Amino acid sequence: MSKFGLPDVVVSDFSWSTNRPMGHLVNTFAQAMAEGATLARPGQYDLNLRALRHAAARDPLLANLKPNAAAVAKLSLVNGKWESGDPKNRLYEIRFDRYPGPDRYAQQSALLTSAFGADEDSVTRLKHNDELLAASKAANAQLPKLRDAFAKGLQPGEYILVKAPFATRDGGNEWMWVEVAKWSGDTIEGLLKNEPVDVPGLRGGQMVKVSQAKVFDYVRHHPDGREEGNETTKIIMRMQGGAKK
Repeated sequence: MSKFGLPDVVVSDFSWSTNRPMGHLVNTFAQAMAEGATLARPGQYDLNLRALRHAAARDPLLANLKPNAAAVAKLSLVNGKWESGDPKNRLYEIRFDRYPGPDRYAQQSALLTSAFGADEDSVTRLKHNDELLAASKAANAQLPKLRDAFAKGLQPGEYILVKAPFATRDGGNEWMWVEVAKWSGDTIEGLLKNEPVDVPGLRGGQMVKVSQAKVFDYVRHHPDGREEGNETTKIIMRMQGGAKK
């Protein structure tokens, strides 16, 4: 952006699973600046995706929005601090504090979900049968190997999700996916990837802690798009299909 006399744009500390929408956010704001965008209020900019004038930048983005997308991202902007790998130019850092959430990760999730839309989460209520429990037990047995792989370091673009229980208002469990950020012994810390339906005090995207012993299933996403695990979901889908007949 320096050749246009404009700052480059950075985002700090986000997960691999949000790499693509974060890239869209950064590129779209850079495009808006190149088209002459100015800050109506110091440190804030409402990025209207539909208002981009350059069709090649605008149209593919709009074509991939979910039906519930607002197509507007309310950005907070601060002067970025240069780090190794950043462009040698002035930096705008995008922050997310104009959105609700108990931490920066939940605020990031709230912005991306609002701007680009998301599939709505729903709760599937079913009884765990022997086949499902056996698949879950087999998945849990793979976790020590996954923990070792995580400790050695994953490849760029690779990440691990685990499905864990969260207590509901009525004393049951709502099973949700967590993207692993730290893994020490039985304790897994990560970002909640679902929006809770019946768990007070939680928001999608926030940092949570879960127990390895209670993990129901896992998914390992590879950089080339391959996935391992998630066998229980196949069984659940089959159970649901059977129930509809």
